[in-house]
Amino acid sequence: MKYFIIFFIYLSTFFNGFNCVVPPIDQYNCLLSFVSKYNITSLYPILNTTHYDFCSSFECDSITGFVVSFIVSNTASSGYNGSPIFPTDLQCCPYIGRIYFNGFNVSKELIYNKFPQKVNDITYTFGNNQCYPIDQQLPDCLSFYPYFDNDIIVNNSPLYLFQSYSNNFPNVSNFPNLNDFRMTFDENFYLPSISNFSSIRSKTITITHSFKYLLPFYIDSNPYFSEIYIFAKFEKPNSFFNLSSHGYKKMSLGYVGDQFNINGEIPIIPSPNSYHLINYGNFTTFPNLSLYNGDISISISNLEINLPVYIGKNQNIILASNRLKGTIDESWCNSLLIIRNNTLSGEIPSCFTCYFSDPQVFNSFAGNQFSNYNKSIGCPNFAPRFEPLKNSSQVFFRVTGTNIGYYPNYWLLNSYGFVSTYDVISMGYEYIVRFSSAYPYNPKYFNITFQHPQPSHTITYPVNKSLPTPSSLQITSNVYLFTGQFFSSYMGYTNQSVVIGGSNNCSIKNTTFFSMTCGFDSSTSSLSYPTIVDITNDNLLRRVIINPQIGNFNQVKCPNDCDDLNGSICDLTQGICFFLNCTYDCGAFGTCNNRTGVCDCNYNHQGQNCSLPFVQCPIGSNSLICSGDDNHCNNQTGVCVCDANHQGQSCSVPLKKCPIGLNSLVCSGGTNYCNNQTGICSCDSNLQGLDCSLPYKQCPIGVNSLICNGGFNSCNNQTGLCKCDPNHQGNDCSIPYKQCPLGMDSLICSGGFNSCNNQTGECNCDPKYQGADCSIPFKQCPVGDNSLICSGGFNSCNNQTGVCKCDPNHQGNDCSIPFKQCPLGLNSLICSGGLNSCNNQTGVCDCDPKYQGADCSIPFKQCPVGDNSLICSGDFNSCNNQTGVCKCDQNHQGNDCSIPFKQCPLGMDSLICSGDLNSCNNQTGVCNCEPNSQGSDCSIPFKQCPVGLDSLICSGGNSHCNNQTGVCNCDFKYTTNDCSKPNQYISSVLPSNTTGGEASFNGWFGDIHSNLSLLIGNKQCSPITFNSSNEIKCIAPPGKGVYNIIINQNEIEYQLKDGYSYIELIGTCPNNCTNSNQGICNTSNSQCSCINDYYSFDCSLKKNNNNGGGGNTGNNSTVDPSTGITNFTDSQVNFQIYFKNLFEIDFNGNIINKYSLKSNWTFNKTKDNQTNNIYKLEQTIQQSCQIISTIEEVSTSKEYSFAGSTFTLDAGSIKLTISISNYTYKSNLNTLQLQLISSVDDQNEESNCNTKESSTNEISSSSFKYIKISKDNRVLQGRFINKVLSDGRSTYLSTDIKSDGNTVVATLNLPHFVNQSIIDPDFSVLLDTDFKSECNSENNRKWLIPVSVIVPVVGVSCIGGILYFIYIKKAIENPLKIKLKTLLRK
Repeated sequence: MKYFIIFFIYLSTFFNGFNCVVPPIDQYNCLLSFVSKYNITSLYPILNTTHYDFCSSFECDSITGFVVSFIVSNTASSGYNGSPIFPTDLQCCPYIGRIYFNGFNVSKELIYNKFPQKVNDITYTFGNNQCYPIDQQLPDCLSFYPYFDNDIIVNNSPLYLFQSYSNNFPNVSNFPNLNDFRMTFDENFYLPSISNFSSIRSKTITITHSFKYLLPFYIDSNPYFSEIYIFAKFEKPNSFFNLSSHGYKKMSLGYVGDQFNINGEIPIIPSPNSYHLINYGNFTTFPNLSLYNGDISISISNLEINLPVYIGKNQNIILASNRLKGTIDESWCNSLLIIRNNTLSGEIPSCFTCYFSDPQVFNSFAGNQFSNYNKSIGCPNFAPRFEPLKNSSQVFFRVTGTNIGYYPNYWLLNSYGFVSTYDVISMGYEYIVRFSSAYPYNPKYFNITFQHPQPSHTITYPVNKSLPTPSSLQITSNVYLFTGQFFSSYMGYTNQSVVIGGSNNCSIKNTTFFSMTCGFDSSTSSLSYPTIVDITNDNLLRRVIINPQIGNFNQVKCPNDCDDLNGSICDLTQGICFFLNCTYDCGAFGTCNNRTGVCDCNYNHQGQNCSLPFVQCPIGSNSLICSGDDNHCNNQTGVCVCDANHQGQSCSVPLKKCPIGLNSLVCSGGTNYCNNQTGICSCDSNLQGLDCSLPYKQCPIGVNSLICNGGFNSCNNQTGLCKCDPNHQGNDCSIPYKQCPLGMDSLICSGGFNSCNNQTGECNCDPKYQGADCSIPFKQCPVGDNSLICSGGFNSCNNQTGVCKCDPNHQGNDCSIPFKQCPLGLNSLICSGGLNSCNNQTGVCDCDPKYQGADCSIPFKQCPVGDNSLICSGDFNSCNNQTGVCKCDQNHQGNDCSIPFKQCPLGMDSLICSGDLNSCNNQTGVCNCEPNSQGSDCSIPFKQCPVGLDSLICSGGNSHCNNQTGVCNCDFKYTTNDCSKPNQYISSVLPSNTTGGEASFNGWFGDIHSNLSLLIGNKQCSPITFNSSNEIKCIAPPGKGVYNIIINQNEIEYQLKDGYSYIELIGTCPNNCTNSNQGICNTSNSQCSCINDYYSFDCSLKKNNNNGGGGNTGNNSTVDPSTGITNFTDSQVNFQIYFKNLFEIDFNGNIINKYSLKSNWTFNKTKDNQTNNIYKLEQTIQQSCQIISTIEEVSTSKEYSFAGSTFTLDAGSIKLTISISNYTYKSNLNTLQLQLISSVDDQNEESNCNTKESSTNEISSSSFKYIKISKDNRVLQGRFINKVLSDGRSTYLSTDIKSDGNTVVATLNLPHFVNQSIIDPDFSVLLDTDFKSECNSENNRKWLIPVSVIVPVVGVSCIGGILYFIYIKKAIENPLKIKLKTLLRK
C-alpha cells in the first residue's frame, strides 16, 4: 500500500488554457505562503527578482487573474518538507475549480472537505505518504481510487469508474452509474464482505485476490455484469453453478486452482454465446462444447485426456499448455484451434497445415509431437469458390470450398480491395464477405488474391456462368493449348471436357480462367480442316471450327464470338460465323443448336439425340463432383465410380485396405471387422494384432482394477499371464514383494529361528536376536518405577549390553532419577564455583550472599533507600543490584530517585528546548528561552515590533504585534510599520456653493495632522479652519461642477474620486422642462412642474385620453423571491428592475471582491397598517454582512423624503429598499459600487399599432441625473439624486450610466463609510403620447395600472438605493399577429 490515489472528477468541462497573467496580490501572497510553507519554491520560475511565475503552473483566469486551478506535483528535487496539506491552505483562493496534488501528504480533513465553490476536478496522489481509509462521505464525483477498511459512505454518487486496493468488498449500492469496477485484495481479505459483491451494478468488474487463500465461488450472486475478470483460487464446490440466465458476454477466471472442479469437470453451467477463459485449473473431463457454445479458452489446467471429436460450431478454442493426447480429428476444422504445448501426435488436418505460412496459425500447434508440423508442407487441395450475391446493394460474396482458411482478411479483390466485414456461416468452410472497394472493373469476371496459403494465389472467377470462349488454339504434337476466357478457374472448379472431331476426347491437363491445355494419347494427324471442337463447362457447350494440322493458325476471332447470331459457330481459321444443322434428330428431349450442330438436351437427358438419361452425380465435401481426383461420374445413372482410394456416394470417404491375416483373409476373417476408412482391423475379443492373427487372453485384474495391477508389471496377452516387476508378486502382481536382508553367514535374516516376510521385506527375529537381518544379540535393560524400560522418555537401552543410556535430564541405572545441569558461571565452573553449590536434581544454584544470578556469576550490591524508606524511592524506579545504582523512571531523578523529573518539550531539530542558548528546568519541565526565541519549546522566533505613539509597541490601541515576524498588524484606522499614522478616508462631504466658502469633510483623519493640505480638483481648500480625528473644515475656492478630493498629511495621500460637487444657487431642471408651454422649472429643487396635460420628469409626454395614452388603467407586477427581480408585465412588454452586483473597488479602480445579488434570497411577505403588501428578501455575504431587500406595494398616495428632498408616490406604486449591514473592507482605501439594472424585453402576444424598437437617452440637472428607456410607446424613466447619506451625513454621489437600448446599467459609486450609507434613485414607467389603447374593435383589452417603485437602502454599515417605477399600459388593438423579436435579458 505504498502508492494510493484518490481521484475525483465532477461531470463538467474544464481547462480554459494557461495564460501568462499575474494573480491579484492577495491570491499571489496566498500562493507564495503555500509554496514557502511546504518548501517547494524551486518548482516555480521567477519572473523577476521578487516575483514568481505561479500562473505557468497554477492556472489563472486570463481576465481577472484569479487562480482557478491549484496544480502542484511533487518531484524528487522539489525540497518538499512532508508537512500535511489542510483545507485552510486553499481558502484564500475562492475561485479554484480544479485541485491536483501529486505525491503530497494530503490531510484527512482535505480529502473530505466540501468546498463552498463548485470544484470540477480533484486529484490526490499520496506517493510514499499516508493514505487514509474511506470512512466518511466523499464529494460527488465520477471516479476515484481509494483504500478503505469498511463500507463507503456515499449517497447517490455519479461515480463512473471505481478502482481500489483494500481488504474487503464495500457496499456500493449507492453508485448507480458504475461502468467499470476494479478491486485488488491483500492476504487479509475479510471473507464475510463477499455478501457485498451482489451490490455492484457495473458493466465491467475486475477483481484480484491473493492466491494465499481459497474462496467460495461467489460470482453467481451478481447477475448484473456484462464482463467479469476474476483472479482467485476457489474452494471445492458441492454442486454446479448455474449461470445460464445471467446474460453476461465475457467471463475470465484466472488461477482458479486445483480444487475448483466436480469430478474433474468445470463446475459452471455457462451463459450461452459468451466467451469463457479459465486458467490454472485441474480438469480431467473435456468441457461440453454444446454448453460452451461461445468462444472458450482453457489453458494450464492439466487436461490429460485424448482430444475428442469436435461437437461445436464456429468457435475460437484455446486449449494451450495442458496434457492433451491423441490426434486432431478433421471435425476440428470447423473451429479456430490453438492447442500448443500438449502431447498430441499424428497428422494435423490440412485445413490447418495449409495456413502454416501464417505464423499465428503455425505457432498455435507448437510444442506437440505431430508428424507433419512443417511450414513448407504446402496445400495441394486448396479449392475456394466465390459466388457474387446479386441481390445486395453492396459488394457481397458467398465463399465456400476446401481448406479456405479462417481469416478472410487475407483476401484481396482485384489486387487491392480489402475485406471490410464478414459473417461466419461455417468456420473454415463457408463465409459471407464484403469488400471495401466496388467490384468488378470487368463486368464479366473478377480476381481474388489469396495471401495464404503461400505462395499467394490469384484466381479469376466469372461473375455469371458463361460459355467457354476460345480466342486461339496452338497445336503442338498431341497437345492442344486454348486461350480465351471462361475456362475453369482451376482444375476441378467446373466439370470440363474437350472433344475433337466428334469422337476424340482430349484429356484436360491444366486449366485456368484464361487458358486450357488438353492432350491425346495417340496422334490426331488424320484430322483435317474443317474439324469441329466441342468444349464443355458444366453442360455449357461451345463449338468452334479449327484446322487441326500442325503449323496452321487458329487465332482469328469471330465477331462477338458469334454469340449474337443464333445457331452460328466460329471458324477460328477465318474469323467467320457458320450455321450448322444437327446430324441427329433431337427427339422429344432436345432441340437443335444450329450454331453447334449439336442437340441441346433438357436438364435430365444427354447424348447425340438426347435419348440418354442425365443424372447429376453427388458433390463431395470439397465441392467437386464425385470429390474429383481419379473418381468418375456415370452421369446416365448418377452414380460415382470411385478410384481405389475412395468410397461412398460422392467418393468423399477414404478407402484403405486392411491387412491380410490368417487363411489369407482380410483381418484373418471370422468375427473380426475391417474399417476400410482407416484400414485398421477391429479384432474380436479373442484375437489381436494388425491383422487379428494373434490369440488374445486377458491377464488377471489387480486390486486397483488395472491389468496385472498396472505399474511396471506387464501382461503377455497371448498367454494371459502377468509378468511382475521386481517389487510385486502374485498371479495379478497385486502383492508387494520385498527382499529381506542377508545377515550372518550370508543367510536371509541370518538363518536359525529367524523368518522373512517377503511382502514387507522385514525379518522376524527370535527372542535372542535383533536387527534388520537378526544378526545382533539382544539383552533386556532394567525397568524403571513407571514399568518402562530405562524409565522410557528419551532414555535409551543398549539391548546388546543391557545397559541404560539416560537422556540429559535423567540419571541412575534405570534412568528414573531426574537430572538437571546447573548453569556454568565464571571460569566455566558450575554455579561459578567458590562457596556456591549445585542441586543437580533441580538444576538450581545456591549462591553465597555476595553473588546472585542463575549461575551465581553476578555480584550483588544494595541500592540506596529513599525518603519514603523504599529502595530507590519505590514507584516505577528500579535498582541495579549489581552496581548498587538506582535507575529512575521518567518522572524522577537523583541517586535514590527522590527528586522529581519533568522532560522539557523537544523543539527544532528534535532538540530539548530547541538547543542553542535555551535551557531546561528538568524539575519543572519548563524551557527558559534566550531573548530571540519563545514558545514552550523555544522553537518560535521572537522579534520585537517597532515602538510607535506614546512609546507603545505598534502604538497600542487595537493594533497588535506579531512577535514571530516583528511586524505590526495595524488597526484598520492606522498604517505605517509602527501603526502611528492614521489610515485616512472621507465618508461624506458638506460642500460650499458655487461662490466658495466653508466646506466640511467627515471621515477618519486621526490625531496627527503633519503637513495637512486638501485639494478640490487642483485648487487648495485654504485656510483649514478646523481639524479633528473625524472632521476637517476649510474655505473652498469658488467653482462649479464635480471634482476629485485629495488629502495629504503625514506623508500619506488619499483621493476620493468625484467626491466634491458645488451647490448651485440656482438649480436647473432636466431638459429645461422641454418648453414653457409644457412645464415650469422650480429652481429651488431642480424639478419641473408640468402644465397643459404634460407629464414626466421633463414634461415631454402628454396625456391623451382619446387613444389611451398617458392613462394608468391596470397593474400586473410580480416579485421573484429567489432573485429579488421586480417585473412589470403586459402581454407585449416586460420591464425588470433589480440589484445585480456589489463590488469592492481598490484605489486604482480594480475589482477586489464581487458579490452577486441575484440569488440566495430568503423570502417573507407581510402587510403594513394601510394593507400595503411588503415583501422582505434577505441574504448574507462574507460571514456576517446581511443584505435585506424590501419591496412595498403602495395602495394610496404617499409622501417620501430623502436627504432634504421630498417626493410623492401615487397609488399603485411599488417601493424597494435594500440594506447591506456589517460590510468589512479589505482596505480603508477601498470603496463600494452598487450595480442597478433596468431592462425591457418583449412578450409573445402580437400587436402592430404600438410596435417600436427600444431606445435610451440620458439627461442631467443640478440635483439629478435622468435616463429613459423607450419601447413600444412606453417610457421607463430613471432619476438618480446626486446625494448619498454616508454615516448619517449627506454627501455627493456619482453615478455612471451605460445602456444598449434594452438595458440600463447604473453603477453607484459610494464613498468609504463605517456606519451607514443611503442612496436614492427612482424610476417610473409612462405612456408615450402616440400610445393607442385599441388597434381595432376586436382586440379591446384592459391593460396595466401605474406602478411606481421607490427603493431607499438603509442599514448599519450598509449601502442602499431607492427606485421609483410607474408602469403604464400599452393597448393591443390590431388582430393581425406580428411576431416580435425576443431581446436577450441581461
